[in-house]
Amino acid sequence: MNQENQTHYIGFIGPIGSGKSTACDFFKQKGYEVVSLSDVIREYVREHDLSDDRDTLTHYSNTLKEQYGVTYFAEKTYAHVMKGQYNDVVFDSIRHPDEAAFLKKKGVFLVGIRANQGKRFNRISKRKHGTDFVDLSTFVDQDNNELNGINIGQNVEECYTYCDVCITNDRSLDHFMEALNTLIGTFVS
Repeated sequence: MNQENQTHYIGFIGPIGSGKSTACDFFKQKGYEVVSLSDVIREYVREHDLSDDRDTLTHYSNTLKEQYGVTYFAEKTYAHVMKGQYNDVVFDSIRHPDEAAFLKKKGVFLVGIRANQGKRFNRISKRKHGTDFVDLSTFVDQDNNELNGINIGQNVEECYTYCDVCITNDRSLDHFMEALNTLIGTFVS
């Protein structure tokens, strides 16, 4: 698919339920390695036998970012990619503008995914990932905290300023797939 010795790094930025996982799955099917900055915190809570609910993940994510710096997850994930010598990579779960800036300096093409809050809540209610079992009020609180930088480690709205392109995912899955196909076309020579 890609020219020999050419690397393609793409990063997805978006709030809960915006379609980042769907976009990652799309690129994975195209041969991209998918890495998530959230894997750093998920590994941490597993190693410390802690709950993996969204509030616990956010709490310890903020704690680690306070201790090691807000780019800690991005640095660890990027180092993992360099060690693995992957050519085509998708970076998922970019939630802080300093993470976005760090990855952008490393040549990552950043894509913002936007979708309205109501549609996103409906999506997470249907997908039922481990962090999705929340009521609407809890979802709105968690979402606003991550979007607006109320938590030290997240500010998705400010991350959008680093995006090379933004996609709105408020319509059908087919429409979103069409947008992703157009996007991947920009990487294929």
